[in-house]
Amino acid sequence: PALLRARQLLRDAAEEIFDDFGGLFPETTVTVGWFPGAGLPVHTDNCQDYLQQRHVTVVVWLNEGERDFQGGEFFFDDEKNAMRPQAGHAAIFGADVPHGLTAVTGGLRVSLNVWFTRNPEAAEDLRLLQHPPRAAARGPALSLRLFGQGPQQQWRGD
Repeated sequence: PALLRARQLLRDAAEEIFDDFGGLFPETTVTVGWFPGAGLPVHTDNCQDYLQQRHVTVVVWLNEGERDFQGGEFFFDDEKNAMRPQAGHAAIFGADVPHGLTAVTGGLRVSLNVWFTRNPEAAEDLRLLQHPPRAAARGPALSLRLFGQGPQQQWRGD
């Protein structure tokens, strides 16, 4: 399948950048849609105890800033250096690197996010094989996350 091939290509690129051949395993793979009002303050992707197994972050932008959505710019450290996402481009960085996302002001911003771990026991493939998927989340928690009001909004800046 195309998603698995994309994940393999992203892993290969991350392993080359971090000089860690054969040492990275996909921890979480997710397609993220950001609606108007959604954004993220400066944070790291391993800033919570349950995220400590994340070592490398890869973000691939699937649509074009300004054409498909407004706002939603990606930045490291602070918003002064924000960059407009371009479809097909990616950011690959350590999960401990501070970054954020300005609020989306219009349209729908879509990205493919893959977090990699150096711990093979934390690999998502192993977890998925051990625990079959449950029904999709429903209710207020899901709608809060869809509009940028979920738990990520409370994460401390690192």
